[in-house]
Amino acid sequence: MYYMGVVIAGDFLGSYIDNTSGNNGYLYIKNRPEYTITKFNIKSYEILSGDARKSASSAITRGAIGAAFLGPVGLLASLSAKKKFSIKIALYWKDGKKSIIELKSEQQYQIFLNQFYL
Repeated sequence: MYYMGVVIAGDFLGSYIDNTSGNNGYLYIKNRPEYTITKFNIKSYEILSGDARKSASSAITRGAIGAAFLGPVGLLASLSAKKKFSIKIALYWKDGKKSIIELKSEQQYQIFLNQFYL
């Protein structure tokens, strides 16, 4: 099963993060549904790091396969390499708990932000 992220430190370490209702939903700690990641439960948060980069292995593989089958034009396939997204966020819960989560998609990051700014 695909999860939207994971708790990588602090309270709920190792717990997965899931969401409800697609883009209009909210994120929550899997197996702890009362811990929704919304402005009602989070006192504050801090963006620790973010990274959106192309996968080097994907680019090399696509370029090699493209060159083998299509020649120099096939090297352009390396430009279509998959983008990897990762962002780490420290969460400070209203009940005093602290967690660091890692989200793996821009879509989930947008859902996260929507909970605080909409």
